[in-house]
Amino acid sequence: MTKKVYKYLIFSFAYFLVYNTYGQNHAVDSIGVDSLHIQSDTNSVRFLNQQYLNWEKTQNQAAQVNNKSQDTAKVRLHSAKKASWMSAALPGLGQVYNHKYWKIPIIYVGLGIIGYLGYNYYTKFTRFKDTYMFRAGEDSTKTDYYPYITSKDVLYQNWSYNRRNFELTCIFGSLLYVLNIIDASVDAHLYKFDISDDLSLRIEPIITNYNYTSYNNPSAGIKLTFGF
Repeated sequence: MTKKVYKYLIFSFAYFLVYNTYGQNHAVDSIGVDSLHIQSDTNSVRFLNQQYLNWEKTQNQAAQVNNKSQDTAKVRLHSAKKASWMSAALPGLGQVYNHKYWKIPIIYVGLGIIGYLGYNYYTKFTRFKDTYMFRAGEDSTKTDYYPYITSKDVLYQNWSYNRRNFELTCIFGSLLYVLNIIDASVDAHLYKFDISDDLSLRIEPIITNYNYTSYNNPSAGIKLTFGF
């Protein structure tokens, strides 16, 4: 009886050692497998994040190249020199070329007012001149347009006044003509620039990976990009 009890105790102790050893090894193996899965998931997230960043960088570079190509083509097609020559040949034609149609009425209203004043001053200037020369006896072929004006000094003053105003209208008309050419040239140079007030919003998904602690915490998010 004592020998059986002794064998039973030895067998139980051996079984206990084997069971504990197997359990610890199994637990260690399970922990190792779980850690391996976690590390694998983290590496996958990092890989996807890097792939997304590379894709975004490629898209941005392609967009920049495309925009630069479009701007270059637009500059080549839209010539400031051509716009200047068109406005020089016919005021307002360069503005039509630049699609600035609202400037055409301003140009022609200004030219019309200056032209009307210039014609009015020129007519009075020549009539006062002819009357003065007829009264002075310098040219008998001239006509006396103002018989009610008896003073030759008054005739000469009106002659000088209208001549000066006529010359001023010629100067202002020339300036408006030159400004018309300059305006067409400047608009053609700025034709490629977008100066509108429109704003665009682009929404894109993004994966971030913040390392505030010793653990990696990848997270998904949304990126808002404003264009103006």
